[in-house]
This record gives sequence, structure tokens and C-alpha cells, in this order.
Amino acid sequence: MANTAEAFDLLRNCWQQTRNVELRRTLLLAIGMLRQDKAIDFLISLVAQGKDIDAKDAIAALAIYREDRELWQRVDRASEQRANQLGL
Repeated sequence: MANTAEAFDLLRNCWQQTRNVELRRTLLLAIGMLRQDKAIDFLISLVAQGKDIDAKDAIAALAIYREDRELWQRVDRASEQRANQLGL
């Protein structure tokens, strides 16, 4: 059985290789459920710099952490960074 670091790499690689929107969304949720710093950082990077649909799906995947104020502040900052980059 793969450890969480290996699982993250496998899930991220699968996410990068598939174009199926529903599968990509599910993979991002699975990445979020790993509860691993590397996985959370990846999702937050998508919020800040990913394609619009990936950013939305990453936010949805991170919603399981809504009660974690510190983490959710990171999500808010990433969203603000994205808005600033887009000139919004």
C-alpha cells in the first residue's frame, strides 16, 4: 500500500494526465483528503494560479477544511492573489 506521499504523487499525475472534468474534480477531492501539507499546498497553488475550473474545483476540495481558520485564510489569500493577477 502506498504511503500518503506516494498517493499524492499518483493522484496528481493522474489528475495531470486526464481531461475528464468529473474525474479531475474527484482526483482533487482525493488529494485534499490526504490531509498532507504537500497536497494542501498543491491545491492552494491551483486556487492562485490554475485554470478557472481547476481553481474552483480546488476550492471545493479544500472546503473540507472550512473550520480550519488558518488554512482557510491561506485559501482566501490565494483567491485574492488570483484576482490581483487577473486585474479584478
